[in-house]
Amino acid sequence: MLLAIIEQNDMDREFWLMVGTLKVNNKVSIADCFAIASAKTHRASVLMSDHHEFDKIAADGVCTVEFIR
Repeated sequence: MLLAIIEQNDMDREFWLMVGTLKVNNKVSIADCFAIASAKTHRASVLMSDHHEFDKIAADGVCTVEFIR
């Protein structure tokens, strides 16, 4: 499997609004909101080991989550 790292430095108004909306509507950290927003922007998955917060994110279809354990 090839994993690509994409540097994101184009955080426009829409991106910041997405981060804020995610923070208000979900019980996740602001850093996780950035990860989710980045994944949604790039049509990618969030690679995560934190089932505590991300089980609900995945179940609600907020974004695609791949759990590593």
